[in-house]
Amino acid sequence: MTKLAQVVRRSLFSAILVFNLTSLMAKPLPPMANGQLPYPTGPVLKVTPGSLCDKGRNRYPAKITYCERNVKWDIKAYVMEYYDRNFGFRIQQMDRDDFKIDHLVPLCLGGGNDVSNLWPQYKEIYYITDPIEPYLCRKLARNQISQDEAVKLIIRLKTNLSEAREFVRNNQLSYYIR
Repeated sequence: MTKLAQVVRRSLFSAILVFNLTSLMAKPLPPMANGQLPYPTGPVLKVTPGSLCDKGRNRYPAKITYCERNVKWDIKAYVMEYYDRNFGFRIQQMDRDDFKIDHLVPLCLGGGNDVSNLWPQYKEIYYITDPIEPYLCRKLARNQISQDEAVKLIIRLKTNLSEAREFVRNNQLSYYIR
């Protein structure tokens, strides 16, 4: 490796390291004056009740309709803006890398890409709930749970974080680390 290549490689490594350390040190906004967190800890079910895929290929023995992931950036921006405007959150003021637009009903359980199935999920929340999704999807694929049971359970767990933590612990699931 040439000297120039070594310098460039070291510089890139340093830039990536500084970027990663800076993003790790970024903290969410403090609670607002009314004590509300600046982000939702679960979906607001009156606008994000969940929805199933209506067109797609079938999968699993139960012939669950599967939608390919297809949420455009403008829909994601709309979901964040809607939650901020209508529920008083400050998602758009926070680091975008700290959020994902979550499918309340995961695609692997037959969830759709419709806005009624999307909500802005903060990283501290998805670290808790993400391990549950593949677990339920495996059970659905093995015919060990019905789609209806899996959908009801994932919605209940995504709206009740203490129960989600207990579910992860009881089923010996590994927490998702980004």
